[in-house]
Amino acid sequence: RRVSDWVFWRILAFSSILYANRLRGSCSRKLSRFIA
Repeated sequence: RRVSDWVFWRILAFSSILYANRLRGSCSRKLSRFIA
């Protein structure tokens, strides 16, 4: 494998997790109604 490809996917996954956590934190109250 290429090291660049591994780094790319690693950063992509990390950024997606941060984005999901940010949305969850900001809209946790709104989403809690649908989830619960």
